[in-house]
Amino acid sequence: MIKLANINNRKKIEEKVYKVMKLLDPQGYNEKKYKKLFSSMSDAQFTRWMNKFLSEEDFNFNLEITPFEKNHTDLDLKDIKAAADYLGVPLDEYIYLPFVNPNEQPIRSREVTPVGYVFSRRLEQILSKKNSYSSEISLRDSKTGQVTSSDKSGRVSDVENYALLTLGAKDALKEFLGPRAYHWLLTSLIAG
Repeated sequence: MIKLANINNRKKIEEKVYKVMKLLDPQGYNEKKYKKLFSSMSDAQFTRWMNKFLSEEDFNFNLEITPFEKNHTDLDLKDIKAAADYLGVPLDEYIYLPFVNPNEQPIRSREVTPVGYVFSRRLEQILSKKNSYSSEISLRDSKTGQVTSSDKSGRVSDVENYALLTLGAKDALKEFLGPRAYHWLLTSLIAG
């Protein structure tokens, strides 16, 4: 549990958060977001928020990146390294293999290796017929214009978006989340 004995402790915590966000996002969007959030909190609310951050594994600071906007900044490895160095978090470590241990000594990698947390989930629905993106957009409701029947898209999850980015399919992702959704409108306006 953190204790805010005086306002200086809160200021130090806030400055650390702002500095990390500024290092990760040089344009400053995320820094401004947290300044706005923290300025709206009393000391008691801030303490509760930080205690929740420290005690709950799933409660984190979120860095928002908007890769398809006009004036965006991509997340860069040198920015990640700068933030990790500032926080004292090593990004390179020796890897030990405890399950391979001749003579009761685990094997260690010869060189330091980049390490990091990767959220992974097995991708099971790669086939277009099982994919939650609609593969066709021709079947539409005449009143609402929404896709129907086999063309209906249930939802687009973050995991699918991450998968497309990982596969380097930025153009496909851009189309699935952008113009493809409005193609029917354009064709009906041109035809009509």
